[in-house]
Amino acid sequence: MPLFFVRFLTDPGHLVLDPFAGSNTTGEICEAEGRKWIAFELDKEYLETSRYRFEPRAATPQEPVTSGEARSGSGRGRGPKSHSYANPQPELFAWFSEPDRR
Repeated sequence: MPLFFVRFLTDPGHLVLDPFAGSNTTGEICEAEGRKWIAFELDKEYLETSRYRFEPRAATPQEPVTSGEARSGSGRGRGPKSHSYANPQPELFAWFSEPDRR
């Protein structure tokens, strides 16, 4: 379902907001479809466990990303990607793709 709406309502390079990220399926689809994304989630564990979507398939587990710390990696063969993880409020967590700096 998210794939249909991402393709239908946005073009490559657009920003997609997912205010109820859960396991961040929308973020993964946005990466594959060339969209930027921001995901919010109340439960930090959901965002922590959604990182598997952006790791190489044969990756070894990495240390958790802490608030405001950026991480780089490649997502399932789609090339290098950079993501940030932040805690804007004590009870709200966000994860987002970094904007192009070109």
